[in-house]
Amino acid sequence: GAAASSSAPAPTGGGAVSQWEALNSKLQAAGSSPEARKAAEKELLGVLQRLEPRRCAEIVERVHGMEHMRSNELLDAIARTTAPVIPRFGSPDLTRLTVTLERWALEAAAGSDEKTLRLSEELRAYFNAISTEVSLRLMDVGPGDLARISLSLASLGLAGARLFASVARAAVARSDRFAPNELVSLVLAFDKARFFQTSLFEALARCLRTNIKDVAPKDVIEGMRLLATCGISDKELGQAIGENLPRRATAMPAEDFCSLAWNFCALGLHHDRLFRAVFQALEDAASVGGESLCQLYEVHLVLDSEHKKEYAKYRMEAEAIQSLLEHYKENRKDCRRCAERHRSDIVSALKSLVEGIVHANHRTSTGLLVDVAACRKKSSADGYIHIDIDSALTVVRPLDQEDPAHASLVLDGSVAIRRRILQKHDLRLVTVREADWRGLGDSKEKRRHLRSLLASLGDVLE
Repeated sequence: GAAASSSAPAPTGGGAVSQWEALNSKLQAAGSSPEARKAAEKELLGVLQRLEPRRCAEIVERVHGMEHMRSNELLDAIARTTAPVIPRFGSPDLTRLTVTLERWALEAAAGSDEKTLRLSEELRAYFNAISTEVSLRLMDVGPGDLARISLSLASLGLAGARLFASVARAAVARSDRFAPNELVSLVLAFDKARFFQTSLFEALARCLRTNIKDVAPKDVIEGMRLLATCGISDKELGQAIGENLPRRATAMPAEDFCSLAWNFCALGLHHDRLFRAVFQALEDAASVGGESLCQLYEVHLVLDSEHKKEYAKYRMEAEAIQSLLEHYKENRKDCRRCAERHRSDIVSALKSLVEGIVHANHRTSTGLLVDVAACRKKSSADGYIHIDIDSALTVVRPLDQEDPAHASLVLDGSVAIRRRILQKHDLRLVTVREADWRGLGDSKEKRRHLRSLLASLGDVLE
């Protein structure tokens, strides 16, 4: 047993061990009655600040694992008690404690009727203290610990742009110290927070490329998904994956192959052998998940429009394509990622500017949806004007541009691939920024703004 650290006024030697064991026993037995639980809670909170950091993190983790001890009130009390002693914690113990409290907070939120995550003042104070502490010792926190703490903050919606910009710079400066799975985890935190930093994402691509023969297939797939979200395309990485992964990942689920193919398409990458392996894996699979079938349909549309000659050799039968289209329609029923009132507003403005029929959430002949479309006839599958609305959910926020208000938007990969397919099918498309639309005044100003955007399509308003 380990004694308390010299800086903590707790018993040392055998006394600390026996105290530790006694507390463990009381916590285990606390489920016997409300009184026993209350007494155990009181003793736990009385000793937490005096335990050495390793023991503190361990006991909180154990308490979280005991269903009879897992209450919101105790979670808040632990957060309040441990926040003042955070500076004493080394990187691994701080990570262990933070991850435990994050999981506990998410479980508590999952059990409530609230639609949005609400954190108590005590939890907010704890995680604010964590953000402050991490920012003070960015270059000293271990790579894996930095990734896990960042992921905890992002999962709780507490990822501050300033902290994450600093985290990105620190990670890039010592990216060679990160194992591939650690760098994937760190970039996942940025993905959850809908942040993007060019150098960090490029470092991930470089790390995967350099270590491609040793990186676990699941990390390659997740890494490629993260790169696809922000459009960081690396042809050498695509080539390395195409050469190495299919023969290494023979037991990989068909869904993972499908995800990888979709990521390649989103990034504008192509490797014929990889795509053949994907279609073979899908053919051999007993069943394929619904989301993967939607991805497969988008993969088909990209290959059919951008790599027709190569794709012709293993193109799916017409019946299979039709079946995928029907599945896609059934599972992609609304493309809206903006406020409904803003989309309705744009429909009204467009109706006042054009002839014909104006639809919200229009399904094109490809099966893909657009926010708004103007069609010549009611029966037209494709319109002569298509409008997509950019919102906080269609873009990620770049952290490497000084003025966020005028930063160029980084389009989410799932939106970018859809728009690319629509344009490959010669559909005329413009985008409206929800933030711009929100700032417009009366309907006259909105019509003027929409008219100026539609001018890029040529003579559609004549």
